[in-house]
Amino acid sequence: METEIVFILRQAILIAVRDAYGPTTLERALRHSELFGAEPEAVLREWRELEKHGYLEPLPGSSGKYLRLTEKGAAQAEYRPGAADPFIHGVKAM
Repeated sequence: METEIVFILRQAILIAVRDAYGPTTLERALRHSELFGAEPEAVLREWRELEKHGYLEPLPGSSGKYLRLTEKGAAQAEYRPGAADPFIHGVKAM
């Protein structure tokens, strides 16, 4: 079962990528205030999960180094009652 920390990290990653105003790297996202103090290994794990589940996508030609939000990811960067995805927002989305 996923913990509240997992949902917080997923939300924070989407916000960090959104605030980058374009494709970004994990290293740059880790410097965002939403991820301040987060364990880099945990962020990397959720970064990969978000990519695997279609919330982030690699920029073509970047060999996977630069990722950007997909439409699905952009739609979840902010919590919206009735449109929130439980994969990102956990039980508050239900």
